[in-house]
Amino acid sequence: MARFQPTPDLTIGEREWAIFQHRVAVAVLVELDQRGKGIEWLADELDVNADWLTRKLYGRVPADLGEMFEWSEGVGITISVKC
Repeated sequence: MARFQPTPDLTIGEREWAIFQHRVAVAVLVELDQRGKGIEWLADELDVNADWLTRKLYGRVPADLGEMFEWSEGVGITISVKC
């Protein structure tokens, strides 16, 4: 798994959100790989732009919680938010 290193100028909340996005993205990318599928396939399934999805999965831009649940649903995995 890639080592996550958020930028130092993030607030605590932004840092935790970035870590959560990273963990979800890694789980989705691993599942895609295990199924022999790619980001383009997932983008087609979700009817979203593949370039934009790639940027979100690789942490270049933030994703919201709804998007992360859509990704996981698209590949058939479950994510949970610990409260």
